[in-house]
Amino acid sequence: MLNVGKELRPSSAPPDATSLTFDWTALEAAANCLRSGCSGWSNVSGSPIQIVTSEKAVSEIPNERLSLWRELLDGGFVNVEYIQPGARSATMMRDRQVQLGDILLLLGGGTGVEHSARLYMDRRYPVIPIDLPL
Repeated sequence: MLNVGKELRPSSAPPDATSLTFDWTALEAAANCLRSGCSGWSNVSGSPIQIVTSEKAVSEIPNERLSLWRELLDGGFVNVEYIQPGARSATMMRDRQVQLGDILLLLGGGTGVEHSARLYMDRRYPVIPIDLPL
């Protein structure tokens, strides 16, 4: 599950500090792969990246990420689905993401991760927990 919107950084860190989340890093890597043609996606119809988000989250995309966001949209690499107008519910987003997703790879933990895993298991998708040493 990747999210668009704010790019969280440590408090009092400079604007170019390493992000606390990897969403934009992953989107940038995907864009580089799609630009270079290494993905093989050109032979498949539809958008390779599915994003479920809220209007508010999109309004919070940092200025330094707007060109990447526009490139992904304009290039047809991203299909964006918005949840209910005015809402910013992670639960609503996860509910829709599980309908679009084929696999679930979660890095981290917490209530949202547990909810996503439960949604996938309820749909009979395989869930394989992997504990990585930190």
